[in-house]
Amino acid sequence: MKKTWLITAAITLSSALPAFATACPENTTAVNHELGTTCVPGQVSAVVALEFSYMDATLNLGVKPVAVSRDALPLPILEVHMAGIPSVGTRAQPDLEAIAAANPDLILADLTRHTDLYPHLSAIAPTLVFNSLRGGYEDILNQYQQIADLLGERPLADTQLAEHRQRYQNVRASNQNQGQSIVIAVSHPSGFTAHGGTSFMGSILDDFGFENAVVPATNAISANVDFEGLLALDPDILIVLEATEEVTQNPLSAWEQSPLWGSLAAVENSKVYRFDRSNWSRARGLLALNTMLDDVVNSGLLQ
Repeated sequence: MKKTWLITAAITLSSALPAFATACPENTTAVNHELGTTCVPGQVSAVVALEFSYMDATLNLGVKPVAVSRDALPLPILEVHMAGIPSVGTRAQPDLEAIAAANPDLILADLTRHTDLYPHLSAIAPTLVFNSLRGGYEDILNQYQQIADLLGERPLADTQLAEHRQRYQNVRASNQNQGQSIVIAVSHPSGFTAHGGTSFMGSILDDFGFENAVVPATNAISANVDFEGLLALDPDILIVLEATEEVTQNPLSAWEQSPLWGSLAAVENSKVYRFDRSNWSRARGLLALNTMLDDVVNSGLLQ
């Protein structure tokens, strides 16, 4: 028998019913998310995760998803835990038939990537949409707690988050370079994408006391920067995020050959740092966050 689920748009619900009137069938719970309110089974066991941060959350909480989306560029920090988990397309283009075949009782989707697919995903199983791709640091931690609630693992999540927050605060307090200007950018074959202060990575560095030199256009979290643009920004600190297999293909390889490269303040002061793009830019979960803190400390970025 085909499952049916109550899925209501937040704007319709708020205009037609009192806030307390959301009704869900017995043994389900009303969960608010970016696209409305969805009734989720009280016992969630079969999760399809369509974004890396959701895979990070479920795996770190001891729950293996029944299916996940994968991209051509692997994510080693998660792949080591995902052996045997079926793929359901890429994050940008999930395969609806493959998702249905996994028979999930919950789908975790992303606001930026999957809004148009929401009705189709919801026809398969209860679907929650969070702001992962364009969310900041606190957004990711809040989503972690929500996912833990659904999986019945909130005590474990609270312990993990308390340990992480304590370490985060200790690392932040150790920053001796507060006030210095910084550019953090993903260097890839098609360009150099610098992230502003409202991005996931930018929000962390901003909280650490750095001054982000990049101000993207309204409603954007990043901006494409060419070599002349980088020279104009001339940051005190430059963080470059790249994938190992793309190092020789990204624009930085050519820029470093220019005589003007050495004129950058970050280069002159030996404050150019290279980190793994997968952990810093793509993963966005607690496992990756803790790895990022390791990078920050071990690289000397804060000294």
